Amino acid sequence: LLWLRRPSSERVVVAGQAVDDRLTPTGMALVFIAALLGLAVYSHNRRQRMASRLSFGALQRVARILALQRHVETVPARVATARLAGILGANDHVPGLFEGLTKALWEVSSGRRFRKQGAVLAALRGCWEASPADLLYIFNSGDVDLPSLFALAGTSAVMDLVRQLIPHMDVVTKARLIDALHRQPGFMHGLHLQQPVVEMFQQTCGQELSSLKCLVDELGDFYSLHRLVFFNLASQLREVVLRHLEAEGLALRASLLARPGASSVTSLPRKVLSDIDDTLFSSGGHFPAGVDGRYPKKQIYPGVLALYRELDRQRQDDGSAAIKMENRTDNGLEEGRVPLRLRLSSNEWVELVLPATETIGSLKDWQSSLFRQQRQQQQ
Repeated sequence: LLWLRRPSSERVVVAGQAVDDRLTPTGMALVFIAALLGLAVYSHNRRQRMASRLSFGALQRVARILALQRHVETVPARVATARLAGILGANDHVPGLFEGLTKALWEVSSGRRFRKQGAVLAALRGCWEASPADLLYIFNSGDVDLPSLFALAGTSAVMDLVRQLIPHMDVVTKARLIDALHRQPGFMHGLHLQQPVVEMFQQTCGQELSSLKCLVDELGDFYSLHRLVFFNLASQLREVVLRHLEAEGLALRASLLARPGASSVTSLPRKVLSDIDDTLFSSGGHFPAGVDGRYPKKQIYPGVLALYRELDRQRQDDGSAAIKMENRTDNGLEEGRVPLRLRLSSNEWVELVLPATETIGSLKDWQSSLFRQQRQQQQ
């Protein structure tokens, strides 16, 4: 904060009397304390927005399904991962307001932050020179918090390495990096952070692009694809992304309709967008969530899960399901069982696999038991 005051010779006239408007020592102390508190709150909120379940291996099961290659652990990759995790520090400790501010000020004033940036760049560059696969392993290991990594060392040199790695990335790696970059406080005004995100979209086509768009929206917080494209990207880059999304969407639609017996009603994939309160489950009439008091709070509406499954199921022209549940031992799905995602917190989801004949009552008991287990583990 800058406090501008008039020279001592100038006075403000109030009710016909000259009043000295210079800041008193008490006023200066209050301004300093307010500025310090505001800076501490900003620093704390900045760390909070870095929290992303996508960077802690939450999509390992999705990675096994969508990733074209497996990220093999090598000795250089493991050493670099441990080194980066040590530089970033423990992620389970969330410092208080003034603790985090004091640490940040000390790192900048002592030069530790710049030394850490150099160490991060050296570790990433060493992995890239050894093999792009080693760098892919670091970004997908779950031991390196990507939002914190880019918050510390989101420099142009690191972004150049990310851009060079894009041709070697799978869909899940791109989703992790896009999410981590999107969460940076300087993303909206940092073109060097936006350019890798745009190139990741540009170098993804067809069905993989559809999967990437869904993964970016996977976490359910406000760092969504809509916010990324329409609010946080620069105007010239936004147009590039929109043109690519439109062109690939039309091409995918044409390829699906070109199949024998295909129609625009039954053969095209669809994305279901739904509210949660008073739509998926009842709000119990609690304001501001909703007004429906017919069911207890968080009670899943009877039949709504079956409705979502039916809307999300692609069908052939004869009415039979085009996508069937198969025996899948690699991802836990078996015939006659369906996946279900439950929200544990504002940014954490859990996946369940339930029998297709599961009732609402037993599902509610299952959900309550799961929440109790989660609380016990956290304690």
